[in-house]
Amino acid sequence: MRSGTGEAHEGGSYLSGGGVDLRDEAVEPSAALCGRKTRRASAGGPGCVPLSGCGNQDAVGAGSENWRDLVRFVAGVALTCLIAGPAFAGFAVDLPIVAGVQGVSTRFYTAVDITNTSAVATDVAFEYISSDYTIDAAGTLLTGLAGGSSFHTEDIIATLASHGFLTSNQAKNTKGTMLLTFLSPAFTAGTEATVTVRTYNFLTSGKTPSVGFSYTGFTLRRRGPHSLDTIASDTTTAGGGVPVVVSNLGIEDVGINDQGLVDTNPVTVQLAFTDAHTGAPIGPQPTINLKSGQVTQINDLWTTYGLPHTTTSVIVTATETAGTAQIRGYVSVKDVSTNDGSVYFMR
Repeated sequence: MRSGTGEAHEGGSYLSGGGVDLRDEAVEPSAALCGRKTRRASAGGPGCVPLSGCGNQDAVGAGSENWRDLVRFVAGVALTCLIAGPAFAGFAVDLPIVAGVQGVSTRFYTAVDITNTSAVATDVAFEYISSDYTIDAAGTLLTGLAGGSSFHTEDIIATLASHGFLTSNQAKNTKGTMLLTFLSPAFTAGTEATVTVRTYNFLTSGKTPSVGFSYTGFTLRRRGPHSLDTIASDTTTAGGGVPVVVSNLGIEDVGINDQGLVDTNPVTVQLAFTDAHTGAPIGPQPTINLKSGQVTQINDLWTTYGLPHTTTSVIVTATETAGTAQIRGYVSVKDVSTNDGSVYFMR
């Protein structure tokens, strides 16, 4: 039987009790979280502030309307401090593909491993934003994840639901992005912890074996991408014993700008397609509008945008034409016969 709960090894534990809208009870933030809120309230520019002098009057209740902005601000200040040589540090990791969603013929799950490779314990904050922007859950995922230990869950969406961050109804069918922020002030390099992700489905519902794809979470840094390129393929008419695949394209507004600060302004991204064999532009040049932290996936690029199936490979360019937040993109290649998928990220 699948377990919906996460397991914390050697000292990592949940701070439980948050509701999805985080209004039911107050949550005392960690010292780093409190320090970052003080820094935000003072509107002091991109520098870092020390952790001292942060009392209970600065605690943020779980019911605060600013909780989401605070978690993203924590990531932004952590990012700024990580680069700048901080009075306090920490860093954030972006997960652009997180799912607990029912597909056409199977359900997709996302397993997550959060590993503290340092010798110092850390708390880990999270924010999950659904792709349709109807869910924005945030809070403390782990407290005291010990050095040299790892937290594992086979189903991160079910884990959030079991600890009250999502309702059971929301957890039935959702996909989106997750931001994980390591709060230890000893984390100054961005390499003290790692996050690995596997999104998978069972070939027979609820029974092994499974198929899926894995990736490592992206440590947020200043001067990130605003234009991306990749190759994408469609072999639905190729014949000759070639595996029949279609390509889906995902674009994310990371919600952090090049100064390492939270950017809540939306972005507009324009797509362009080039025939990889002839170098000629083909198809339309559609635009995508995204809010801070939002991801969208365009399924079956060729069908959606009317690309000619005689062109089996295209170069996709995604250019940010409005907004200042960093963007990220990926291609999901799906075998139409087996539903087996593989993912690679745009550069």
